[in-house]
Amino acid sequence: MHYKVLGIIRETMLHENLVENLSVDLLAGEVILTLSQPDGSYPDPELLLTFMGVHEVTATDVGCGDAYQNQVLRIDCNPHEGLYQAKITVGYEKNIHWLLRLVFTDIEYKRSRLNA
Repeated sequence: MHYKVLGIIRETMLHENLVENLSVDLLAGEVILTLSQPDGSYPDPELLLTFMGVHEVTATDVGCGDAYQNQVLRIDCNPHEGLYQAKITVGYEKNIHWLLRLVFTDIEYKRSRLNA
């Protein structure tokens, strides 16, 4: 499981990612992060990351000003006491605008075409 989770995170960060949507399903304990990969390397540029068994989710606005950007800058993911803790920074270049923190048990991904 550990290698699967880290492999999905690593594969995701090989490409430019723009956050399109973040949805939370409290009843299912899932968070879905919808990303687009506009670099043209995939015929299906939309990537759905589904975090399952979510124990905690926080989104913190750490940006300054009105010029918010939606590029995923970094995803740090570490195992902790049988769970995973992910910290996702979103912004542009070195300017962090959003910080997402998730504590979860598993992750899945699915590719699709935008607006399909």
